[in-house]
Amino acid sequence: MIKIGILLTITYVILIFSNIGYCQENKAIKAQATEATEETKQVKEVKQYTIEELKQQVIETERAFAETMAKRDYKGFASFLSNEAVFIGSKEISHGKEKVLQYWKPFYEKAEAPFSWKPDKVEVLESGSLAISTGPVYDSKSKLVATFTSVWRLEAPQTWRIIFDKGDAVCPETK
Repeated sequence: MIKIGILLTITYVILIFSNIGYCQENKAIKAQATEATEETKQVKEVKQYTIEELKQQVIETERAFAETMAKRDYKGFASFLSNEAVFIGSKEISHGKEKVLQYWKPFYEKAEAPFSWKPDKVEVLESGSLAISTGPVYDSKSKLVATFTSVWRLEAPQTWRIIFDKGDAVCPETK
């Protein structure tokens, strides 16, 4: 009788654990299906916009990004960065959002913005997932000092985040 009781208990425990494994596996499968559905929704939402509409989104995003410098809004600046952002500066290359923020923090500390920028050209891939923007960079006296190139990735519907950025000094005028 005790042996049958132990056998039944062991069988019951095995069934419970196998069911837990099944439930965990089932949850994982459901999570993967949900992720795939969300990705499909994002692709469908991207395809709802024309390339011109996507370009306009990037132009507006780049302008809002530049406005963070004018308004001295360091937290706002951070909100435009992808976690994987790579900024190629004149002194160093910053990999990752935290490193970019460390490098750019001094630019936001003074009351007056040290420079400003604005987009003059924007192109978007046919897939609508990546864009590039370029434009002039001006010093605090509105003198052209550099140009920038930024690559943007659509990370959620109508949410563009910068993944690559590089500035280049303007060549001095020759006499």
